[in-house]
Amino acid sequence: MATTETTRFVERFSEVWRAPEPDAFAAFWHSDGKLFHPTMEEPIPSSEIPAYIKSVQEVMPDIRLRVRHWAAQDDVVFVEWTASATALGSPVSWDGVDRFTLRGERATEGVAYFDSASLSAQFGQTAAQSDLGRVSGR
Repeated sequence: MATTETTRFVERFSEVWRAPEPDAFAAFWHSDGKLFHPTMEEPIPSSEIPAYIKSVQEVMPDIRLRVRHWAAQDDVVFVEWTASATALGSPVSWDGVDRFTLRGERATEGVAYFDSASLSAQFGQTAAQSDLGRVSGR
């Protein structure tokens, strides 16, 4: 059963992704938090997340994420979402799930799961590899 803290976390997550402002993402993370997803070679610390979001917006300036479902158990919450954006002049969308480990209303760990091959196909293989690589800072 979800706690009030978990519910608030998901509500804030959903709200910030409706109109993403990079600095707003810092409020989701404890100072020792880390984020990892398929385009990254290694997790990034919470202090780098606002800069990471800025780099995502350089490639996809209108990126939005819509929460579809979520579930929680103990200190873990899963958020299923659909992301949409314009990339290289064309609309793209993809589905994914984020798994967060929470301490109170903030994350200590976030791991995103999505099919990066599907996203690459939408981008165009070469452009996606270079742009997604740049976004992940690698």
